[in-house]
Amino acid sequence: MSQKKSKKRKNIKVKQIAVPKKSPTISLCMMVKDEEELLPQCLDSVKDHVDEIIVVDTGSTDRTVEIAETHGAKVYHHPWENNFSKHRNQSISYATGDWILIMDADEELDAGTVHLLRKVIHEAPTSVISFNVRSYMGNGAYYTEGNSTRLFKNGLGFHYKGYVHNQLVARGKATPSSIVLWHHGYDIPDEQLDAKKQRSLQLLRKQIEEFPDDLPTRHHLAMTLLACKEHEEAYQEAKLTLDMMRKRDVIDPHFSWTYFVAVASLMKLERFDEADSLCLKALETFDWSIDIYHCLTQIKFVKKEYEKVIEYGYKFLKLRGEIQKAISRLPLFQFETVHRDWVVYRSMGYASLYLGNYDKGIELLEKALNRSPECDQHTLAEEIGQNLTKSKEWDKAISFLESLPKEEKSFEKGLVELGANYERVGRLDEAVTLYDQIEGTFDEDAAIPFKRGLLLLKLKRHDEATVAFEKAVKRNPDYVEAWINWGLALENLGEKELAEKRYLSALELEQNSPKGNLNLGLFYFNNNEYLNSKDYLLKASPYFSENIYLQLALARSYLEAAEIEAMITVCEKILRLLDLPADLLIESMSQVAELFVGISERLLQQKKLDSFDVALDIAKHLRPERTDGLKQLSRLAFDLSEPMRGASILETLLAIDPKDPEILSLVQGHIKELEG
Repeated sequence: MSQKKSKKRKNIKVKQIAVPKKSPTISLCMMVKDEEELLPQCLDSVKDHVDEIIVVDTGSTDRTVEIAETHGAKVYHHPWENNFSKHRNQSISYATGDWILIMDADEELDAGTVHLLRKVIHEAPTSVISFNVRSYMGNGAYYTEGNSTRLFKNGLGFHYKGYVHNQLVARGKATPSSIVLWHHGYDIPDEQLDAKKQRSLQLLRKQIEEFPDDLPTRHHLAMTLLACKEHEEAYQEAKLTLDMMRKRDVIDPHFSWTYFVAVASLMKLERFDEADSLCLKALETFDWSIDIYHCLTQIKFVKKEYEKVIEYGYKFLKLRGEIQKAISRLPLFQFETVHRDWVVYRSMGYASLYLGNYDKGIELLEKALNRSPECDQHTLAEEIGQNLTKSKEWDKAISFLESLPKEEKSFEKGLVELGANYERVGRLDEAVTLYDQIEGTFDEDAAIPFKRGLLLLKLKRHDEATVAFEKAVKRNPDYVEAWINWGLALENLGEKELAEKRYLSALELEQNSPKGNLNLGLFYFNNNEYLNSKDYLLKASPYFSENIYLQLALARSYLEAAEIEAMITVCEKILRLLDLPADLLIESMSQVAELFVGISERLLQQKKLDSFDVALDIAKHLRPERTDGLKQLSRLAFDLSEPMRGASILETLLAIDPKDPEILSLVQGHIKELEG
């Protein structure tokens, strides 16, 4: 039987062709109304990274719809019903993509991280993805940091609830991502922001009426009341929310924010002890709350617990570092103060100064200045400079105050303080230059040229000083001190007639001006017009009771007017000022002369030469009978290298007794010096 040959089957290898996996699609879902200003930047930031744009318009009257359609959006119209969640859910209902991306018109995706959108939806192990949301505040001065769920799978029944501050209702945990979303909604003009807050407040109150036990709604109501500066009501609402949370044993990261609202409200109400206790209570549950640590640094500073300021400040900075490294490690939550670290540095800096750690304090204050927003830097520099000035740390104060702009009127106090500090450390020329620079900025302020004039007087630049004081008087004709110092500058230039007129002008404005009476009185006295000087010096005397030169000038004027009793009264005052015996029984004019010789000796020892000359002149006119005091005085003058004054005393001695051998011996002993 013939065998049928069996055909051997060959194993055929079929090459597997990889079928490309369909890339998940993304639908951007938005609800808008009258957003023509911000909508373009929002859509431009995301249009190349999504597959469709769904826009629910709730009644725009501007170019919002046109802008949306220009960017390829599908626009659906629904009248506004005072319910954010309802309109948000309407937008989701039109989406055909596999994933839903939620954004508002006042937001934009960060250009540096938007490319991660496709990557995260491929790799995410969950159906919900969170972004890092940064909200600009204070005209861009700083921004808050937070995590928010913005990307989730479509078709799983995820939806929003709540009239305002709507919350996503979704299953499972969110996968954190590195995508950054910038929010501009709070960085708007005050009027718009206030209207926005009031709208939110109205909707939240309505929501509370319907859902009085809803904790998130109560939390948002407390938060909005704080933003509206209703501090007492905000505290009460936050306290009620926290009480409800404890009773229900609810621990949700968002309620650390409720603690923050309660604490911030108490701080605004200046109830710092209560705020302190509440912070510590919050940390029992939310020890990661950077906002609570921020509050504690400020509370402890107000309470002058400076060691605690340092302790909590460093805890704040440690947490801040962790947030900056990876905010996604922390709960889905918004951190208010993460970029207000400069406030903490400021408190820590002052606390260190008060604790005596000067170098550390300055280091921290410099960090505060460097970290502060540009809009606050000059104000902070002025504040630090002024506080360091009060502590007499003038050189360091200068380093802060020198950063102030010379052309801004709002910093006049700091700039004037800078000039004063230059003067305190002996940098007079720099102070003059500074006042010259800022004189034009403060063109209505007479104090600036006045201060410049005073410095020029010290530098003996009297011509320039007269110009400065004249300018001050032109700006303020009633500036008594400027008139007086103008007179002094002219007096130093030898312009006696003009100087007298300026002094008289000052006294016309203020008859009892102590400085005006003093300067005019001394002006007359120094020009030997003793009778004219007396009344002015007498008016000035009570205000300058320890001015020995004034008292001597007054005594000399009384002598010229033959008012001996008044002169003796002044003499007794001078003796007390110089710690010389004053309770003496005066029986003769010669005895008074000897008292003035004693006064002359003390003044010569103290090197108060102008006052010495006046005292000696009085002694000469009274002619002491005994010459012992004058002899001693002449010896002292030569010993102190004052040969001209020594010669004058010898001349007086020779006039009293030209044959006294001791006097002649004194003359002979100092003949070489006298010839010199």
